[in-house]
Amino acid sequence: MCEHPSPSTTTSKLPGMTYTHLTRDERYQIAILTKAGHGQSEIAELMKRHRSTISRELRRNRGQRGYRPKQAHEFSQARMRACENGPRIADETWVFVDEQLGELWSPEQISGRLEERGLPSVSHESIYSRIYADKRKGGTLHRALRCQKARRKRYGSRERRGTIPNQVSIDQRPAIVDTRERFGDWEADLMIGAGQQQALVTTFFFTFPIILLSGFIFPIANMPPVIQWVTYVNPLRYFLVIIRDIFLKGSGLDILWPQMLALLSISVSVMVLAVRRVSKTLD
Repeated sequence: MCEHPSPSTTTSKLPGMTYTHLTRDERYQIAILTKAGHGQSEIAELMKRHRSTISRELRRNRGQRGYRPKQAHEFSQARMRACENGPRIADETWVFVDEQLGELWSPEQISGRLEERGLPSVSHESIYSRIYADKRKGGTLHRALRCQKARRKRYGSRERRGTIPNQVSIDQRPAIVDTRERFGDWEADLMIGAGQQQALVTTFFFTFPIILLSGFIFPIANMPPVIQWVTYVNPLRYFLVIIRDIFLKGSGLDILWPQMLALLSISVSVMVLAVRRVSKTLD
């Protein structure tokens, strides 16, 4: 029978703390006790090990066919070799990175070019870390960065991006607006993403009445005469007719010109009113 190494004692990174790795013999013992029906707590007590050690061993080093001691030991050794400190990026890769920095490429561009060429990839964070480490040693790689200004943290200032000048608090609006019963009131909300790259404007402006008066839900012919006259100023009425005739009947401009003329008239009227309103505001 071959001899197996004794438990190896390893010094922890925390001062005053040591621990021992499981050996191959101990893994064979865990497998035998597990097949015998012993629980993890009983195995830990018999082997003088902590229960979390046994639980972690059975969870991390288990294969597709269950826990096998020889395979578990190979898994553990491979994991230990992968965690050893040492250069993980080849020198040839760093030479390519330094050359591209000399060409004033950004770390993001260099990282992307490595992936395009099928070379060992390096994240742009690693490239930045190398640049700053070189700078602390007196190197010149940092001069290749496009932005040479030192970032200064703002103290005592309020974030002003996305702020509307001379804004009025929503608490000052009349109470009748909250009921949403008066014709002419509207509200809008501006939502800006965390990265300041996306913005969404949500507006509630008679959405439901416009749909009701368009003939989309109820036929306009069944509405009272007064309401039918109101629908003539609703652009959605003409838009629905155009959409239906184009997709269902294949109609062309020779048939749909009245609806298009009505939409054009409404657009011109709204534009004229808007220009006059802006002119009064500027005056």
